[in-house]
Amino acid sequence: MGDVAAGLLWLAVAVAVMSALATLRARNLHARLHFPGMISSVSGPLIALAVLLQAGPGLTALTVAAIALLSALTTPVLTAAVGKLNTSTGRDTEAESR
Repeated sequence: MGDVAAGLLWLAVAVAVMSALATLRARNLHARLHFPGMISSVSGPLIALAVLLQAGPGLTALTVAAIALLSALTTPVLTAAVGKLNTSTGRDTEAESR
């Protein structure tokens, strides 16, 4: 069970690193918001699953599951709100003019 958890954790780290590097190459605001969204929607659940497998049933597993569920429900809404705010304030054009 430890090998599976370690594999999931390494996969989550690989997704996070690739997303961070891709964010540096993104040309506009919406692309820059897309890649960090991948970190929270892919890496977060993979890390939670790895911890759940490693910890086994108990209070730790319940806490991790609650945090993962809360993150899965709130992160897309927050990402959309930040994108909408930056689009309405014109910050996208400021970043592209640099």
